[in-house]
Amino acid sequence: VLRRAAKSVALVEAGRLLAKDLAWVVTKRLSFASTDVDPAVVAYATRMISATPVDVVAAFYPSLMSYDGSLGLMNMIGCRALVIGAEEDSLTPVAHSEMIAAALPQAEFLVVPNAGHLAMLEWPDVVNKPLVALIEHELSLLGVSGTAG
Repeated sequence: VLRRAAKSVALVEAGRLLAKDLAWVVTKRLSFASTDVDPAVVAYATRMISATPVDVVAAFYPSLMSYDGSLGLMNMIGCRALVIGAEEDSLTPVAHSEMIAAALPQAEFLVVPNAGHLAMLEWPDVVNKPLVALIEHELSLLGVSGTAG
């Protein structure tokens, strides 16, 4: 295979570039909603996703699709929590976040507008601010000084 590839370097490199560009476009489309997300952030997410072997994704997918976390939520009742949903998340609809928030009466519920599946990369300040506030509050209850940020 390598000998043949060496004889068609330009074709192989063009194929690699096309695959890389296609992966970038798919990641942008499925993971981000804003039109002005930094291309470097999309490239980072693309590399992160590409680093997961296909056989691992294939083996994990059935478990992910059949997972019911409602029993785990019962263990969090009475705990402060932050539930974050993304308004334009095409992989995990905001309705799922709404159901989680409804099951946790003490949870703060945040819907990030104009955000896709990777809202934490797309709008880090919007996501980090309430997350840091929650962590700092909990640390203060433990008597720990300093900031989480």
